[in-house]
Amino acid sequence: MSDQIQPPMRPAIFAKSLIHCLPLLNRGLTRPRRKANVLMLHFGRCGSTVVGNLLRQHPKIAWDAEILQSRKQNLLPECAITKNPKRLIRLRSLRATQPVFGFELKPLPFMHLSSAQLNMSLPQFLNQLQEFKVTHLIFLSREHYLRQLASVTVAIEKNRYETVPGAESTLNRIRINCENTLMAGKPIKQLFDCYESISKQIRQFGTTQNKIRFLELEYQRDILGSPFKAFRKICDFLRLTPSQVVLKNAKVNTESITEYVCNLQEIKDALQGTQYEWMTTQDEQIPSETISLIKNQRIHMVA
Repeated sequence: MSDQIQPPMRPAIFAKSLIHCLPLLNRGLTRPRRKANVLMLHFGRCGSTVVGNLLRQHPKIAWDAEILQSRKQNLLPECAITKNPKRLIRLRSLRATQPVFGFELKPLPFMHLSSAQLNMSLPQFLNQLQEFKVTHLIFLSREHYLRQLASVTVAIEKNRYETVPGAESTLNRIRINCENTLMAGKPIKQLFDCYESISKQIRQFGTTQNKIRFLELEYQRDILGSPFKAFRKICDFLRLTPSQVVLKNAKVNTESITEYVCNLQEIKDALQGTQYEWMTTQDEQIPSETISLIKNQRIHMVA
């Protein structure tokens, strides 16, 4: 699925957006000194929404989520001033009054690095992070690529992107196209190779340079079971005291892969003999230390 920009704003909407935007810029110019500019990289469907909603509740954090996705849909008042993605991110940063500003980006060639968005390769983007004023880099990974792809498929085909704690679970049976995967339009192994290559490049960048602080969070280890664990880690990373927050999202697909992926055997055949073969027989599990904390009621369980 291509990442195309929506048509330009109509004049009336343009004028309304411009009027709305000017006081935001003025407020940005008078804000306190910025303590940190945070960028979270992820491939989607890996806990970014639930973590972002927790961060947004912290009084010292302005969490702006996927700015470029909102740019694509013309949802931002700053789009009345510029459609240039770099300038748009800068304007969104200026409008924030909190000492910490954060946003998210999908570093994929068919998503936010595409010609319709930043139009650059991953190495080019990483080398220009200081132009975005980034001081802290977070990589939110999900090692189980098949589970992530299944979640993407459910989100797009069933229009189920999120749910709330306590909501009734619904079985969303799907079929994954192994030759033409959603979003990327690539065969499933090529898509997973793309994820693997990009993940390695991000980790190498984060651990070999010393100008931008780096933190990696993994979905199964740090979010599945309790997103509060990831929230606390990010607060520590930013040297902020964790605030009281309320969980607003819950896991959409609680069933095992075998229960809701109809063509699992076809996927096994496509991934047989590859480094991803294990994903067709092993599902994600809540870490034992998280279960122990849940039993001791020190953190809360996510549906």
